[in-house]
Amino acid sequence: MARRYMLGGEGQPLGDIAMKAISGGEVAAKDVVIPDITGERCPFIAEALYNGHNLFVMVTGKKAARFGRRVRVAAS
Repeated sequence: MARRYMLGGEGQPLGDIAMKAISGGEVAAKDVVIPDITGERCPFIAEALYNGHNLFVMVTGKKAARFGRRVRVAAS
């Protein structure tokens, strides 16, 4: 199976954070604006995480409430 790589994320809306996540091994994020069904532009946050096998991208509305607490886990 051939592998496909993005070179710097050129021309890809989330390519820059995808490449940051793949090369840096950490969560990369940026603000994005996505139009809804009526054409109104809505603000979102896009986050990318690469675990060594898969690239995960999550897009969350800026207005979304975060429940719970964030816990940083250190692995050795």
